[in-house]
Amino acid sequence: MEQGIISRDNRGRRLIDPPRHREHSRQTEANMEAKSFLDGIPANLPEEMMTDVLRADGFRIERIVSRGHRSPAGFWYDQDTDEWVIVLQGKAAVLFDGDRRPVELGPGSYVNIPAGVRHRVEWTDPEQDTVWLAVHY
Repeated sequence: MEQGIISRDNRGRRLIDPPRHREHSRQTEANMEAKSFLDGIPANLPEEMMTDVLRADGFRIERIVSRGHRSPAGFWYDQDTDEWVIVLQGKAAVLFDGDRRPVELGPGSYVNIPAGVRHRVEWTDPEQDTVWLAVHY
């Protein structure tokens, strides 16, 4: 096994910096850049915009932007994975199969949707962008 750099702190204690930690630090610093979920939204949005922000094994973070969009008549989402979703901006309503009234969401509101629970977007605010952060797991 490759040894890390051994140094001493101001009290003379040995410090070990494992090589993989140093490599990870360099990669992280080189790729770090702040981004905003609210940037890059086109003025014309004829369809809902869905963008993967991060993907890993069994885990996905997605940005969804809606502007007056809703699920087509008769359409239900029925997903194989759980989904946790939060509205960061705007307003929306999600109807769950079997419920009479939709769950209304505004900035900061979130809901966890277990896999296999049928649901649909009843409406999103037509006057402003509704920006969702969805975590699929």
